[in-house]
Amino acid sequence: YAIWSTSAGTPSSSPLLADVAAVPLAPTALTLQASHTQLPYGVPVTLAGVVTRAGLATPSQPVDLYGVDGGTSTAVLLRHLTSDADGKVRTTLRPYRTLALTLRFAGDAFSNPSTSQAVTVQVLPRIGAALSPATIKRGETSVLSGRVAPVYKSARVLLQLFSNHAWRNQQETRTSDTGGYSFSLSPRTGAYAYRALLSGTAAWVAAGSPVANLTVTARDLALGAKGDDVLALQRALAKLHYDSGAQDGVFGQNLKHAVIAFQKLEGLSRTGTWTKAERTRLGRPTSYKVRYPASGYAVEVSITRQIVVLTKGGVVQRVIDTSTGGEYTYTDQGVSYVAHTPRGSFRIQHKIDGVRTSRLGYLYRPSYFFQGYAVHGEAYDVPTHPASHGCVRVTNYNADILFPLLTVGVPVHIFDE
Repeated sequence: YAIWSTSAGTPSSSPLLADVAAVPLAPTALTLQASHTQLPYGVPVTLAGVVTRAGLATPSQPVDLYGVDGGTSTAVLLRHLTSDADGKVRTTLRPYRTLALTLRFAGDAFSNPSTSQAVTVQVLPRIGAALSPATIKRGETSVLSGRVAPVYKSARVLLQLFSNHAWRNQQETRTSDTGGYSFSLSPRTGAYAYRALLSGTAAWVAAGSPVANLTVTARDLALGAKGDDVLALQRALAKLHYDSGAQDGVFGQNLKHAVIAFQKLEGLSRTGTWTKAERTRLGRPTSYKVRYPASGYAVEVSITRQIVVLTKGGVVQRVIDTSTGGEYTYTDQGVSYVAHTPRGSFRIQHKIDGVRTSRLGYLYRPSYFFQGYAVHGEAYDVPTHPASHGCVRVTNYNADILFPLLTVGVPVHIFDE
């Protein structure tokens, strides 16, 4: 430095030299704490920190809050903050993803910059689940659906079933653009507990939905149905001496007539369809009481119930669907007759191992017990009510079962109840 005059000829002062030394920057520090390190989506988290310079709280300092989304490495500025008189900063966030949070002080002419330790706040998404409907019959479909909040597009969602004391994966899907998902369910008869599980990622924690309970009741079974429940029905009826044909899990004509025979004996509607009423009765079925026990084979025909019961030694062997005389009037060769099945006790008199065609129709493997009256097959044309001209009509399948057993002399008892 020097002082001089601007007037001409005036000498300047002697120069003065001054050395300026650099002033050391003061060290700074930042701390950061979170009220929660894991919280459900939508719940706020409170963040608090302190700015210090050379170990002393520093007021009125600009501090920035940064966050790194889970699964990324890019820090994003979230808030501009200013320390209070005690050097403290405080703010509240509602994060929608897992965040690694830090406070940053940029420093100034007197202070070094600093960054706080990272505090990770994990977000627990909400995932809903509802069944529609919650009770179905077997073979029907229920849909488990819900949404994830916040919306995560293409997020992996697992359908889980509680089985053997553990949750087990059943299906997998991805969320839609709106965070929705759905699963179609069509399990077997029983009670089931399901839940949806959002798979965890670096951006969010795995989350499970509330448990959704599904009840699947037995379906109604009718002609044409297939499945293991049909097979179970065939086996159950066989134990009760109703012959439904091959135990193949297919509801065919033979099973239909076995069901009708069951309905007739149990006093149920003769529909040929297996419904709740039949399932209930199967739990406590009626035992047929033999009226005419014999040492060998014998036949009992209940006109009232429209069933044929084959016995042996007084024990029921078969319960068979039948249709007897319809009590209507018909004319044959100019003579009027009543379609009546004779009542009483008879014996098998003679048989034809084949088809006999008469004026009134055809008789398959007839076993005659009185005059022209016989136990015979007529394809599957066995109505649920009395409809024959007077014979004891059964299906051809059942005629094949009865024919070799109804030897000449076998008793046949026909009665009203």
